[in-house]
Amino acid sequence: MNEKEWFDKGVDLIKLGRYKEAIKACEKATELNPQNSDAWIVKCILICIGDMKKQ
Repeated sequence: MNEKEWFDKGVDLIKLGRYKEAIKACEKATELNPQNSDAWIVKCILICIGDMKKQ
């Protein structure tokens, strides 16, 4: 899959509430294109949400 497909998969996984898998999909997108700011932002937001839930 290309970076857009990985990012789109991440967005779809978010809609399903599958956040850990969404993070991994965004990681794949950023591995393929480190300049993909949307994937970085979504990944960071998901990580922050996960951290807040732990508190």
